Amino acid sequence: MTEYGPPHADFTHTIDDKNVSFDASRSYDYDGTIVSYEWDFDDNATGTGLLINHTYSEDGIYNVTLTVTDDDNKNDSTVKMVIVDSIPPEITDNTPSVGYTGDPFTFNATVTDNVQVYEVIAAYRYENGPVLNIDLNNTDGDYWEATIIIERTLEKIYYQIFAWDFSDNENHTDLKNITIMDNDLPEITDVIADPEVQMIDGYVNISAVVTDNIAVDEVYLYIRYPDSSVKNFSITGNKIGDMYYSNRAYDQAGVHTFHIWASDTSGNSNISEDNTFEIVLGVPPEIPQIRGPTEVKKDTPNPYEFSSTDPDGDDVYYWIEWGDDDTEEWIGPYGSGEVITVNHTWSEKGDYEIRAKAKDTKGLESDWGYLTVTVPKNQQSQSESSSSIKIIQAVKTTTKITSR
Repeated sequence: MTEYGPPHADFTHTIDDKNVSFDASRSYDYDGTIVSYEWDFDDNATGTGLLINHTYSEDGIYNVTLTVTDDDNKNDSTVKMVIVDSIPPEITDNTPSVGYTGDPFTFNATVTDNVQVYEVIAAYRYENGPVLNIDLNNTDGDYWEATIIIERTLEKIYYQIFAWDFSDNENHTDLKNITIMDNDLPEITDVIADPEVQMIDGYVNISAVVTDNIAVDEVYLYIRYPDSSVKNFSITGNKIGDMYYSNRAYDQAGVHTFHIWASDTSGNSNISEDNTFEIVLGVPPEIPQIRGPTEVKKDTPNPYEFSSTDPDGDDVYYWIEWGDDDTEEWIGPYGSGEVITVNHTWSEKGDYEIRAKAKDTKGLESDWGYLTVTVPKNQQSQSESSSSIKIIQAVKTTTKITSR
């Protein structure tokens, strides 16, 4: 017969405060019975028995040893760690009481435990928001921290810090709040003067997009005139969406320098870079006349004539848009009244609107002239009769924002 080896020692335990119940029922012997169970509780105390209770006088980590002996006088031992911990962690909250919109904000605390800290979290919410949880990380010694980004709101943050140890003892701070302040400046973009060159007593529309993380409060236009005088105008009430504007006539010839100033409801202010526009003596060119075929073939070059007369006799440039995303950008200069020819080819069938404007050497611009061209589906012939030649003299004026 084969002789079996020694018995197998094993046990479980449950903890209630400092009282620990030990159970050695998992121990067994293959070829007989276990006749003794001996315990070493690692605090200078021992005991015997299958089931046994032991009360520790102090919290701590104990290596408990069970030794079992069978009826053949063979034995086996096992050692297990028993953590006795009845004291919850201690929390010292180091979290700042003030945060700033859009900035990082760090929940941080010093957390200690008589045995070992297991987990630390911050539970927080904005005044009207849901509760959010974030795990704090143990970054150095007893120091725990986690960082969030403050939302774009001035609502207070309410929070508590919770901590657990490995024995599931829990502690938490009282409910506290964080005051949120706004230190983000308003943003000023897309500052435009239209037109950049205008004749005396002509209107210049100055606009800018002004936004803020909370709310815009005031917007002003500052202008330095050619005679070095300075004026400012409130344009807070002149807005379309986020665009603020001022549409004014100017009677001083020369370069005008301007910028936009804006403030938000928290008192933060910002200033745009300086921009310029020029007021000149003179009259803009006439609306360009456009001559050419109004029905053409696809993929065939077609000639178009453009001409504009400048009342001051200045040379002119032309900006031409063909209606198919192709553009001739300020070609020239050409003499006042000179007729120029520019070819264009359309590659797709459909209706197209040619539009052109003229600009003189002072920078004064005309309004747009228009001509509609069709590339038909049935292309049997290209009309070259005089009836297909049209001189566009009617004016389509663009809508301007006006506040007089």
